[in-house]
Amino acid sequence: MPTDYTASFTLWVVVRSQSRPDGSRFVEPAWTGDGERSGVAIFVSRLDAHIYATLRNGWLAGDGADKWHCLSLQAFDLHAYARDQNDSVNCAAVFGFACDAEGALVMSRGAPCPSYFELTFDLPEDIADVVFHFNQAVFEAMCVLWQEIGARAQPQSINRTEAMSDGAFAWLLDIALSVATETGAVAKADHWTVFEPLSMRWLRAPTEVDAMQGAKPTLH
Repeated sequence: MPTDYTASFTLWVVVRSQSRPDGSRFVEPAWTGDGERSGVAIFVSRLDAHIYATLRNGWLAGDGADKWHCLSLQAFDLHAYARDQNDSVNCAAVFGFACDAEGALVMSRGAPCPSYFELTFDLPEDIADVVFHFNQAVFEAMCVLWQEIGARAQPQSINRTEAMSDGAFAWLLDIALSVATETGAVAKADHWTVFEPLSMRWLRAPTEVDAMQGAKPTLH
């Protein structure tokens, strides 16, 4: 069942196919969180979603597991996921990645740790025809953070990558990955980073914790 939603950007998830004990298959989305509270990672950038999937697949290379790949949120059945939850759906709207003071991506189990806003959808009893409305204030806050980090044209860049051919997009992804550096778990990831396509470089800044508090969207 396609996911109907409203948002300022086209949204993406990173998924893989998994097996249940009875042999049936299901689509597993990538999650992020602090262990106590976690949610489906939903990317506002096609490029960020592919960076995440590519790096995570590199860590899984050779283990026989199904590979992670990117899927538009519209093509993902968020309703099926919602049916498995008791009373709410937690999502993490990803706008960049955690890094150390030198800009190296902070990695955990092969995946770059996302920087995100937490979004909680409270579920009605009947979710069959639900439309997920992502809070506009969250995207406005992202734009402020992108401006502060120096990626003032990031919204336009995100829109341009949406329209890129597969070849042009693969070229951009290769560049982003080739100039990225990585580090393992750190005591405190107090910086964040985003790849800026116009300058072809990763930009970084200290994390503003107050700007990354959870925000509740509406769901009808």
